[in-house]
Amino acid sequence: MTDKPQATVWRIIPYSTTAVVTAIQVFVYRDETLTEKDPARSYNIEFIPETGNLRMFWWDDRHEILNVRTGDMAVDYARHLEWKKRLVMVWDRNGNMVSSNIYDWAVRGSVIGKSPQPKKTTLPVGPTSAVEEVTGRRFFGP
Repeated sequence: MTDKPQATVWRIIPYSTTAVVTAIQVFVYRDETLTEKDPARSYNIEFIPETGNLRMFWWDDRHEILNVRTGDMAVDYARHLEWKKRLVMVWDRNGNMVSSNIYDWAVRGSVIGKSPQPKKTTLPVGPTSAVEEVTGRRFFGP
């Protein structure tokens, strides 16, 4: 559905062939011709089809990312600092901060100020999140 006066495109994604909504994607544009997206005002929402409860909220404006997941009740926040440096913070279901690190993707995502991370020997098979499955993008990376 397109709301031209608001320069917004709404995508409502049903679950299978039922009338249950499983996701809503909102793409807001900076112009009335719908050619230049405004990522700061666009977002995705996913629902659990069986209950209708929120599964995930995703917002990404190229400089900041907010990802709220209700399955494991975690919140991820990432912010671009400079060049290839990113601040990444993660909270658990109780609101306690699990980690807060600055990564330098110029040196393969090493945490700044800590000893080098061990090299991974295997890569995950398939998508690691529902967002990745829908968008094809990994949440953190270069």
